Amino acid sequence: MAAKCSAVLGALLLAGCGTAPPPPAVKTTTSSTTPSVTRSLRPSVPEKEVDHKIRFEMQKTACEQGVPFNPTSRPYAGVGPHYADAHELHQTDRHVQHALIVGVADHWLATSNVNVVELLACARLVPGQQLGDVTCEFKRGVATSRTWPFYEASYEVTVREARTGRQITVLTVPGDSTPEESCPSVATDDAGTVVARSLTAKALGTALEPLINGTV
Repeated sequence: MAAKCSAVLGALLLAGCGTAPPPPAVKTTTSSTTPSVTRSLRPSVPEKEVDHKIRFEMQKTACEQGVPFNPTSRPYAGVGPHYADAHELHQTDRHVQHALIVGVADHWLATSNVNVVELLACARLVPGQQLGDVTCEFKRGVATSRTWPFYEASYEVTVREARTGRQITVLTVPGDSTPEESCPSVATDDAGTVVARSLTAKALGTALEPLINGTV
């Protein structure tokens, strides 16, 4: 999807656009192994369901302002799994295009009950060096194909406690999509457009696994 758009990540909405300023990040590595979650009994919490648009705005505000995502969420404490929501922050450079974080594993994303969300992962694209070019095919937009410069990218992921907005950690997760998978969904005629490598939900889930499964 174009970097100026927002999209659904499974049952959740994420947003993304061009570039963004990155504060220093702590490196972490990802693997191709799908993270697993050990289920455990957790104290029950009241049901609190919101529709996708409201949930998106809750994520966006919490990630951009560092405020609580949901003050009535379960605390980030005790044994896992600690369910997480994820949101890709709006980029500031409209020329940097990429597909939004795609694919989802329901073993780490929260249910429709936002009160069980303990963690909010806020992802920001950080473009790297140019690797070559990529030809993108389109069904929508001003052209059926476009060839653009292709750039490596990493994602700065700030993880916050959902109920307080407290920063838990900052991770750097390398983009792992192929050049073609990273193409936006709509062709544009913007001069200076480049494509940055996208991040999959699988890679994000792997990076978050120690927080999701760990004991606090």
